[in-house]
Amino acid sequence: MNAQILKKYAVWLILGLTLLATYWTTQQEENQQTLSVNTSALQKPERLQISHVESQKNSPVFQLRANTADTPNNLFTVINPIIEQNENAAVAAEPQTPSNPYTYAGKLVNDGQVIVFLTDGTKNYAVQVGDYLGADWRIDAIYLPEVTFKYVPLNTQVKLYIGA
Repeated sequence: MNAQILKKYAVWLILGLTLLATYWTTQQEENQQTLSVNTSALQKPERLQISHVESQKNSPVFQLRANTADTPNNLFTVINPIIEQNENAAVAAEPQTPSNPYTYAGKLVNDGQVIVFLTDGTKNYAVQVGDYLGADWRIDAIYLPEVTFKYVPLNTQVKLYIGA
């Protein structure tokens, strides 16, 4: 029982010390803010400001930053290293596979053979494995969750989800 009372008073003592420390730091901050407000009110033209800074050189509270004519920079901009920019330029120079112009319209499964119906917005197509769509696209594979197209000029594959 005696140990519980001791713990209780120790907690109250620690809370009281915390309050005192908080009050002391706020008083210190308020004193520093009033000093910085006073220095901003004392600013004079550029020539006089320099002599003011020289006279207060040893005081850490009155150190003023020299005026600069630089424009502010965005702190959150992402700076890419030159190496990454060169790599991106090389990748951009290579021809890219265009997006698949065909959308899924339906499918028919007959005796294990799958026929997929596609549309490009103007024409409808019924395709099987090996069929060409125009001169550039060929159907490489049809496995029931997806159809695999091949873009023939670049020999790249694009998949289209058609469901189970």
